[in-house]
Amino acid sequence: VLLLADGDPLFFGIGATLARHLGAAAVRLIPAVSSLQQACARLALPWHQVVCLSLHGRDDPGPLNAAAGKGAPLCILTDARMTPDVLARHLLDRGVDWFTVRIFERMGAPDEALHQLSLDETAHRAFGPACTVLLIPHRPPRQAHLGLDAQELAVEGALITKKPVRAAALSLLRVGPRHVVWDIGSGSGAVALEATVLAHEGRVVAVERSAGRAMSIQENRRRFGAAILDVCLGQAPQCLASLPDPQRVFIGGGRPKTFWSTSVAACRPAGVWRPAACCWKASASAAVFWKIWAGRWKSCRSRLPKPANWPGIGISRP
Repeated sequence: VLLLADGDPLFFGIGATLARHLGAAAVRLIPAVSSLQQACARLALPWHQVVCLSLHGRDDPGPLNAAAGKGAPLCILTDARMTPDVLARHLLDRGVDWFTVRIFERMGAPDEALHQLSLDETAHRAFGPACTVLLIPHRPPRQAHLGLDAQELAVEGALITKKPVRAAALSLLRVGPRHVVWDIGSGSGAVALEATVLAHEGRVVAVERSAGRAMSIQENRRRFGAAILDVCLGQAPQCLASLPDPQRVFIGGGRPKTFWSTSVAACRPAGVWRPAACCWKASASAAVFWKIWAGRWKSCRSRLPKPANWPGIGISRP
C-alpha cells in the first residue's frame, strides 16, 4: 500500500498513526521537507531553536499558553477554527505581547503568501484555514515572581492573601512544573500568579465568584503575561466540575463540608489538598472535615501549627 502525504509524515502527520497501528517494522517512511523546515528556511531561522505546536483539529490552547513564556520562537500549525487572528487575540488577552508574527498561507503553492505583522495587527486580520505561523520573540517575556507586593496588583478591598501565608502555602504544596493547580476563592489572584512561576509548563485556575474580583485577576494576568492562568468566574463547588483535574488545590477561606469534599475528590492519585483558612471559624470547618475523611485516605498530616490560623493538610489517595 502506498500512501502519499505532504511534508514530513512524522511532523504532526500520518506517519506516527501508521507506525502505531501497523508496527514500525511494517512501515517505510520517506520524508519530504516539513512545513517547519520550509518556514524557517525562508526566514533564515535555525529551526532547532523553535518550539513546535499543532493546534490543527485541537481546541485546547494550553500548550500554546505554556510555550509562550519560554522565550523561544514558536511554530504553530493552524486550522479553520484556530486561525492566526484567534491565537493573537487569545495571547494579547493574557498579556503576551512580546512576539512578532510571520504567517505563511498556502505554503509551497504558486500563490503562497507571507505576512509579517505584529500581534495586534494579526488580531485584526482574517486568514485562510491552513497556515504555518512563526511567533518570534522581540524581547524577553514578562513573568510573575514569588513574593508579589500588593502594590504590583489590582486588588479589590485589600482582598489579598498575605505574603507570608503565600510563601508557606506554596512551599508546602510543592507545586511541580507540569501540575494543574486550583486557587479557589482567588481574590486578587496573588496565590495563582505565584503558582504560575512554579507550574510554568502546567496550568493554574483561579476560581472566583465575584465578577469584580475576577476582572482584577484578569488585569493582573495581563500585567505579568501569565498565559497559563485561567480565570473561572463561578460559585464553588458547583463550577468545579468543568475544570481540569488538579494535582494541587489551594483554598483561600472556609467552606462547608461538601465544598471540602468536592475539592479533595477532584485530586488525582498522589494529588495534594491544602485548605487555607483566614479565620478560626474557617479553620474549624476544615478540622471537622479532616476528622470525617482522615480514615479514607492513605496519608494525612497537619503541616502548620494552630497559631498560623489555618491548618495545612496534605492528603494523597491510596
